[in-house]
Amino acid sequence: MRVMAYSLDFCKKVFRQKSKKGLAFAQMSEQFGIDIVTLFRWEKQLIPSSTRNKPPTKIDNDKLLENLKNNSEDY
Repeated sequence: MRVMAYSLDFCKKVFRQKSKKGLAFAQMSEQFGIDIVTLFRWEKQLIPSSTRNKPPTKIDNDKLLENLKNNSEDY
C-alpha cells in the first residue's frame, strides 16, 4: 500500500469537482486516482487532526515513568 500526502488545496479541489459535476465517490476515485476510502475519510474530516484523543495502548504510563526514572541516561 502506498501512502501519499495530499495538500489541503488539492483535497478541496477534488470536492469542488464532486459538487460541480455531481460525481459519485467511485467516479472521483477513478478520475483522480485516489483510493475511495481516502475520499470518504476526507469527507468526514478534511483537515487531519494534530492530536490523538486516545491513551497509549502498548505501554502502561506508570511503567514507562518508572523505566524513565531508572534509566534516565538511556533517554
